[in-house]
Amino acid sequence: MTQKQLDIMLQFKNLGYHLVEDSIYTGAGKEVRNPLTSYGSVCGTLANGGKIYAQYYRLKYFLTTGDEDFLLRGLDIHHVNGDPTDNRIENLQVISREDHNSLHKSHESHHNSKLTYELVRRIREDSSSKRFSYSQLSNKYGVTKSQIGKIIRQEQWKPKNHKEK
Repeated sequence: MTQKQLDIMLQFKNLGYHLVEDSIYTGAGKEVRNPLTSYGSVCGTLANGGKIYAQYYRLKYFLTTGDEDFLLRGLDIHHVNGDPTDNRIENLQVISREDHNSLHKSHESHHNSKLTYELVRRIREDSSSKRFSYSQLSNKYGVTKSQIGKIIRQEQWKPKNHKEK
């Protein structure tokens, strides 16, 4: 991330956010629930009424380790066991963004993948037939129009990454 992310983490710390055992607590002593989504955010209220937000697992890692460097260097946090809701500190690993992206580009084996290589092949086939718009393909296959575009342009699910069985 950036200096801005570090500033946000330091603001949470200044608001009194802290760890007790394995849980985050506010300065007022209220437990911050571990969100059940990978993108779940913690919201803090500043003295001027403004809001700040941080992903739960990033804040937890920061409060546990005090490591400012991972934010300044733009490093990611990987959930080792693949469960983005398991925010135990031993399941959080700091790695480069490039390494993190390559871990999650395994597509079919990724825990959140809605597609298979066979479905991607069908999306490309349907697109090349010119019978379907991106919106229609999005609805048909249950992914976003943006995802459809990336698949068709081969920005994601590149054929060279697929190993035939």
